[in-house]
Amino acid sequence: MTTPWSAALLAIAALAAVQARAARGASLQDVQERCQRRGRPDQCAAMTAAGPTIAFVSATVVAAAAVVATLLAFQGVDVATAGIRAVAGWIVIVWLALVVVPVLAVRLAGAWVVVATWPFWRPVVGVVTPAVEWIARLGTALPRLVGRRGPDEPERPHEELHAVVEQAHREGRLEGEARDMIRGVIRLDEVRVADVMTPRTSMLAIPASAAWEEAVRLAADSAHTRLPVWGRSPDDIVGILHIRDVLQLFAEGFAAGATAPSLEQLLRPPWFVPESMTVRKLLREFQRGNTHLAIVTDEFGGVAGLVTIEDALEEIVGEIADEHDEAFTDGIRQISPNACEVLANVRLETLNRHLGCALPEEENFDTVGGFVFHHFGRIPQIGERMEAHGVRAEVLAATRRRIDLVRIERLEPGADEPPGRAGRDDGR
Repeated sequence: MTTPWSAALLAIAALAAVQARAARGASLQDVQERCQRRGRPDQCAAMTAAGPTIAFVSATVVAAAAVVATLLAFQGVDVATAGIRAVAGWIVIVWLALVVVPVLAVRLAGAWVVVATWPFWRPVVGVVTPAVEWIARLGTALPRLVGRRGPDEPERPHEELHAVVEQAHREGRLEGEARDMIRGVIRLDEVRVADVMTPRTSMLAIPASAAWEEAVRLAADSAHTRLPVWGRSPDDIVGILHIRDVLQLFAEGFAAGATAPSLEQLLRPPWFVPESMTVRKLLREFQRGNTHLAIVTDEFGGVAGLVTIEDALEEIVGEIADEHDEAFTDGIRQISPNACEVLANVRLETLNRHLGCALPEEENFDTVGGFVFHHFGRIPQIGERMEAHGVRAEVLAATRRRIDLVRIERLEPGADEPPGRAGRDDGR
């Protein structure tokens, strides 16, 4: 069944498949190193730019050679008589030649293929590139010609970046933590201030009418460096108290017996931002305004919460614990014998061993965040609670995309509610 011509064409198709895969999948770093060893580092940029054209031409050769090889292999052969074994055998041969061999070859020597074949491809690319670019423009214009002007077109660069990052992660060139950080940066335009802020109900603020001693005590107990101060009502933020200013006052010789200064004298002007602002713009404003805290307002001008530069950065790097936070041990901070705060990436078996509970470890999740997400069926908001499998879980920190910190309390036997009950603890 297999003829010399069909075998030769299949070999050509296999070589073209290797070239097509190397042009799109070879490590850029390896290509750069090989170019430098050959003393031609300037050629790396040209090879990278020609990658799509080389892949297109090679894929065309693969398709044409494979089809002609198949026709020649079965020329004059009655497929019904040859039987299923002959057809299946040819399919296996083609699969090995066009799929398995290229994958293995590129994994072992993809950069070498790109650099070694460049002298052949350089003149070809110069001739073929205009035609390939014309086909690419036609593919871009076709949806418009049929009345499908994509509303998602502005988002395509983000989608391409996501695809590149995911491919690098799958190939082992990018660690999972680095991938998450890059994805966080890419999505900063999609996340609003309202998604990362501390809501008004959780804000710690000082009334302007508070006595000096009371204000200092509240500031010291809060472990925060900046606190909003309100006047007539919590919606009337009149300034921001910096602990550094209070310490400066003490350093300049203020004594306990001296006349207490006015709180208003130490306040700095508050900075207000709308809750619809993106986190990317918020970070720029933080940088431009040389400030780390902003008061978030709703559409009616009322106070919706506050946001810090730490809240914005956590969208990129995840939960940040500062020097005032109690230390986590294996991602767990013990609060009482029956309760602890747990980072969402802690494994359930670790929590079970630490708290003595019996959360299921054989389900489709293996972390605390996965356990909570599974029972809510979505990313819960801060303050939402659920009870299941003998524990009560309360979400302490979360963004629009992930759960960061959960409070887990082991319930006494008979005290828990039916598994799966979840809700929001808002005092109503």
